Amino acid sequence: MIGRAGIAWGMLLGLAAAPPAAAQNTPEAVVMVDRAQGRGPPVPGVLLSADGMVVVPAEAVAGAATVTLHRSDQSEQRARFIQRDEESGLALLMGSPVPGQPTLRFYSGKPLEKGATLTVRGVEGGLAWQSAKAVVVSTQTGPWGNLTQGYLTLDGETAGTGADTGAAVFAPDGTLAAVHVGRLRVEGAPPGRFVAVSVERLRAFLATATRGQAVGRLCVTAETPGATLVLDGKPLGALPRTLEGLEAGWRTVRVEAPKHAPQERLVEAGWEGGNCQRFDLRPAGSVRFTTTVQNVEMSVDGAPAVPVGGRALELPGGDHLVRFVARGYRPQSWAGTVTAGTELTEAITLVREHGLLSVTSVPPGATVLVEGREAGVTPLKELKLAPGRWNVELRLPHHHVRAVADVTVRDAGAVDLGELTLAPLPARLTLATGSVESGDEVYLNGRRVAGRSWKVEPGFHDLEIRRAWHLPAKARLRLEADEERSVSLRPELTGAARTRRLKIAGGVVGVVLGTVAAAGAVAAVAGGAALLAGAKLAYDRYMLEVSRPAVAQAYWLANGLTWSGAGVITLSAVGIVVAVAAVAGATWAFLTLPGDPARAVARPAPAPGGGA
Repeated sequence: MIGRAGIAWGMLLGLAAAPPAAAQNTPEAVVMVDRAQGRGPPVPGVLLSADGMVVVPAEAVAGAATVTLHRSDQSEQRARFIQRDEESGLALLMGSPVPGQPTLRFYSGKPLEKGATLTVRGVEGGLAWQSAKAVVVSTQTGPWGNLTQGYLTLDGETAGTGADTGAAVFAPDGTLAAVHVGRLRVEGAPPGRFVAVSVERLRAFLATATRGQAVGRLCVTAETPGATLVLDGKPLGALPRTLEGLEAGWRTVRVEAPKHAPQERLVEAGWEGGNCQRFDLRPAGSVRFTTTVQNVEMSVDGAPAVPVGGRALELPGGDHLVRFVARGYRPQSWAGTVTAGTELTEAITLVREHGLLSVTSVPPGATVLVEGREAGVTPLKELKLAPGRWNVELRLPHHHVRAVADVTVRDAGAVDLGELTLAPLPARLTLATGSVESGDEVYLNGRRVAGRSWKVEPGFHDLEIRRAWHLPAKARLRLEADEERSVSLRPELTGAARTRRLKIAGGVVGVVLGTVAAAGAVAAVAGGAALLAGAKLAYDRYMLEVSRPAVAQAYWLANGLTWSGAGVITLSAVGIVVAVAAVAGATWAFLTLPGDPARAVARPAPAPGGGA
C-alpha cells in the first residue's frame, strides 16, 4: 500500500527521474487521492485548474462527501464530491484554489489515430508521479470491448500501466488527451492494455457537472473602438475583458459601440481557459419605430423579440426585416434598407385581429360579460374578440349566473358556445302568522312538511292545512323565480262539528233544566206537605168551633189549603217529569256526539326536514 511516506518518496523519485521531453513542458496537473475509508492505496487524479477542480476515479470517492488530495510539492487538501459519471467511472471533486496553477488545456489537434504515442502520468512501479509511454490501439473501443464513441484503447509500455486508473494521458504537445479509466475488460487482452476517456467525452461530462459552480471563464474582445460589454443584461464596461469565477453555464453576451450595430451571442461560460469570443461590430444606421399600441414586441432579422422602446434601434447597413407582434393585433412586418450613419423614423400601424364569439341562452335576454365587462344580450351573434383565452358569464335577473371559463378564441375563427340554460333562483313560500295552530298538519305538494316557510322551485304548488273538526284549507299558487310570497289560510268548521256543538249545548241546557226542575219539585213537595198540614189544622179547628163565623172561616181555610197543597204536589210531579226528560235528553245528546271524519283517514308522515 502506498501511504503518505510512499507518496513523498515517489515524488522525490519522480522529480529525480528524467521524464520524456514532452512531459517536461506539461503542467504538474497530477495529484494523488486517498481512497475513501482507506480501502486501498491512493490513486491518481487530474487537477484541471486553479479553482481546485479535480477528476478522479469514482471508486476512490465511493460514498464519501470529501476525500484528501496530495500534490507533488507534499501539500495536501480536502476536496468535496460534486458529481460522478456512471458510464466512464469518473468523479468530479472541488478542492481549495491552487494559486499559480494554470488551467489545463485539452488536446485540440487533429484526431488521434492508431499508433499515436502518448504519455501516461500517474503511478508506475508503485511510485507516484511517474511517466510512461502508451500507444493508441483503437480510437472507438469502449471499456467493455463494445464500439463506443468517446474512448481510446492504448497499450502501455509496462504491465502496470493497465491498472493505473485515474492517470492523465498527455499528447506530445503537452495537452490533456485522455484520462485513464481502467484495464480493458476483454479476455486475452495484453496486461498493459487499458481504456481512456477522450477529451471530447470528458468535456461533455464536465460541462454538465460544473453547472452552477463558480468556475466559469469568459474572454471577450472587440476591435471596435469604444466597445463595451453587457453580460446577462448587466453593463460591465469597456473591452477587452477576461472574466473569471462566473457561474458555469450559458450566458448572454452583448457588445455595443457608438454608431455601430450591437451584437449579441449566447455563450457557454466553461471552466476551460482560452474561451475568447471576438466581436466585430459593423457601422450602423438607426431606425426609430413608433406605434400607438402598448406592449409591442419586435424581432429583427429573426432574432429573439424585444419590446419596442423609445430609443432608436441601431442596425448595420443593409436590408433588414423587422416583425412586430402585440396581443389582439395582427403581426406587422417592416422591410427596409438601413444606411450606415443615417437615422430613420418609421410609424408602425397595427390592425386589430379578432375571432367571433356567439352564444344563446334559455331563457333569452341574459347579459353577456366577457372578463367582467358587458358585451351584449343573448342571443349574441358574432361578437368580435381578440385571440386568446376569455372568461364568459351570463347573467339574468332571478336566475343563477352561468360561467364558462377559458373560452379559446383564435384569429379569424368562430366559437359558438351553443344554447346555455340558466337555472332559475328558488322562490320562498311563507304561511302568514296565525294561519297554523298547535296540532295542525301542513302539506306542500302532497307531502307533510314542518315549519311555515320553504324554498320552492318556480311554478305551481299545492298548499293544504288540516285541522281537527275543520274543512282543510287548500290553495294552488304559482310562484316566479326568486319570488317571496306570504299566504294566509284558515280551515273552516265542518257540519259534523256544528252538530256536535249544538248537541253539547243542548245537553248542558238539559242538565241545567233537569237540575232546576228537580230542585223545584223537591221544594214543591215540601210546600204541598206544609199546605196539607195547615189544612189539617184548619179542619181540626173547624170541628172544634161552635160559632158560625168561626166555623165558616175555618172551613174556607181548610178547603183552600187542601186545594193549594194538591196543586203544589201536582206541580211537583210535573217538575219531576220535566227534570227526568231534561236529564234523558242531555244523556242522549252526549251519547250521540258525532266523530271527527278526518280521524278515519290515514295521515301520511311528515316530510323530512323543516322549513328552509
